Amino acid sequence: MIINSDNVKKINWEEQRFDSYEFIGFSYEGGHIDSEFKDCTFSNLDWYWGLFNMSSFVGCTFKNCTFRGTAFSGCNFESCNFIDCVFTTDNLNSKCDFNDSKTINCVVTNCKGFNIEQAA
Repeated sequence: MIINSDNVKKINWEEQRFDSYEFIGFSYEGGHIDSEFKDCTFSNLDWYWGLFNMSSFVGCTFKNCTFRGTAFSGCNFESCNFIDCVFTTDNLNSKCDFNDSKTINCVVTNCKGFNIEQAA
């Protein structure tokens, strides 16, 4: 399923499972996201003040995405690819937060501000 600027406002981000979704070319502000994402693609997104809480990402690709002042608390990223992404401050100079988040077998290419601990 493709999620874009035409239908993103209809998405329920809480306690869902997204398998092989494509999230493409939209700007989004806020939102509480505690869902599972498997084999999803996130491309050309601009996400401001998102609250990803205990979300799980397995086999996902993030390409040309910007996350501004977004919190990734307790999230797990396994076998994900991050390409040309920016994790930056919001308008109040608050950085993206990766508190208690972990990566396993992820590849990060040409990204700025991605600061997640690699799990042993």
